[in-house]
Amino acid sequence: MYRFQISAYTQTGESIGLVGSTPELGLWDITKCVHLRTSGDRGGVIDLVNKLQKQCQGKPFHLLLLSPQSDDEFLDLPNVLHYNVEFNPDCMYDDLGHWMYCTEVMRGILESLGVSSKNLFWCPPKPPKE
Repeated sequence: MYRFQISAYTQTGESIGLVGSTPELGLWDITKCVHLRTSGDRGGVIDLVNKLQKQCQGKPFHLLLLSPQSDDEFLDLPNVLHYNVEFNPDCMYDDLGHWMYCTEVMRGILESLGVSSKNLFWCPPKPPKE
């Protein structure tokens, strides 16, 4: 099973391309990337799940969707885990207390899914050299 997380501040309709070292993720060829789109509607999520099913070629996956809307919107979609939350990076940078609150909310979500430092691979960004 592949697990990954993408953190990017996007606007509705913007696109992110996911590429990686496996055939399912395009073998680092950006012309074969999996396109991810910011979408708050059921149709956009169904479209993304269909694309992931095709790209994963039968391998299991789960889509973790964090959006400030009713869970009912996504309740019966296979492989979709929806949480009615919003993590606004602008608010988090402006208010350390809000940042810490969001951290605890995310920790609770990850713990409820059985994700811990023992089974989560994280590759931190490289800080710029001065």
